[in-house]
Amino acid sequence: MNYNTHKLNSQNHSHIIGRQDSVTGNAIKVNDEVVFCSACQSVFLKESWEDINKEHCNQTETLGFVPLQEKKIKIEKKESLLFEITPNTKKYRQSIIFSYFCLFFCTLAAIVIAFKLLTNENLEITKKIIGLSLIPLYEIGVIFGLRNFNKNAKKECHIGIIPLQLYQDKIILFDKLYKWEESEGIAYKSNIDTIVDKTNIPNKLEIYVKNEILDINLPSKYPHNTKLLTKLVQLSEYIKVDFYTDDKKEYQFIKEKEENYEINIILTKKRPFY
Repeated sequence: MNYNTHKLNSQNHSHIIGRQDSVTGNAIKVNDEVVFCSACQSVFLKESWEDINKEHCNQTETLGFVPLQEKKIKIEKKESLLFEITPNTKKYRQSIIFSYFCLFFCTLAAIVIAFKLLTNENLEITKKIIGLSLIPLYEIGVIFGLRNFNKNAKKECHIGIIPLQLYQDKIILFDKLYKWEESEGIAYKSNIDTIVDKTNIPNKLEIYVKNEILDINLPSKYPHNTKLLTKLVQLSEYIKVDFYTDDKKEYQFIKEKEENYEINIILTKKRPFY
């Protein structure tokens, strides 16, 4: 009775080499002639297949090809991202465009001034030289000023880093990872300063880690930050979260979430709502 045999080589059959002969238990090596049971794809040395009368799994069929390597599917637990702040690329692009416009108009102004100095026949040559020598200094000052402006804009817009990612078991803040087990809690602070005009006061998130207070200014206020508030309420199942706010609507929103989730969350406000 005929059956299919295969001579192994290291280039195409590395996934077979090293397996054990299903009869003797001997390791399969390069240049061995092997047989594969068509039912279970077990591998046999040619001699072993003949020793068992060319039969396995109650049948005698063999594979006419070498089985391909099984793809190992790596199953990973998908982490649940509750909330994140992404880099504000739109605002950063607007800052860059603004700086280019400033550079263009400042350069244009310098050219106009230089032209007027050169064409003014009533101006002494000494004064012309002094005026023209100041123009490069003016341009250098503009360039350095805009460079610092762009640098601050890049930092403010968090370009190139992850400003904030909240998970059930950790937080990533400015590309640094902190486990909740290392933290003593979070504080959400909204407009609690005593300044009368609060339009420019940023909301802030503070994280207490290893006797250190980490904080980040939040890009939006109520009612545009309801997603963050909701996720913080959910997060309080895993870590202590305190809310500080003197916004009545924001307070009521958080209070309703607290009742729905029935969790231990502290809501505090700077002044009573009358």
